[in-house]
Amino acid sequence: SISILRNASVEYKKSKQVEELFCFTIVRVMLLSGLSFNNDQYITLLEKCIRLQIENLQTDFLVLTLHYYSNILIQEGKYSDALFFAKIALGICVSPEEHSVILGTCLVAVECCFKMDLKADAKAFLTKYIEYSNEYPFFVEHSCDDYVEKMKCLLQKD
Repeated sequence: SISILRNASVEYKKSKQVEELFCFTIVRVMLLSGLSFNNDQYITLLEKCIRLQIENLQTDFLVLTLHYYSNILIQEGKYSDALFFAKIALGICVSPEEHSVILGTCLVAVECCFKMDLKADAKAFLTKYIEYSNEYPFFVEHSCDDYVEKMKCLLQKD
């Protein structure tokens, strides 16, 4: 599937919106396949998606792409970069009800700020997470509940 999508992407390079769609689809297939891919493979495709989505003003998928990208960066310990891209995703998300990843993006920002000892910012992003989780309870990933409670406790101490 991934090979077919890559070939189709190259074939349709003249239409950047189509190429963007193929790149984004490749990333989704990779993520959902359960197969192991190294972060460099994701980063290359995600950077291409981000560039194409910005060039074509395709903000619908940009929030999701930035979410994926910031998650990979945080896994690599690149907290400053991950925070930068998470902030962009949160900033351009004018319609949170359309982006189920927005809560996860808030938590990426919380983790980055916490790791970088930016406690006030971590509190602000945690507050945004709590607000969104109250507004959009169907987006809440309950596997993160323990993490959220832990962060509440750690950030209340300051």
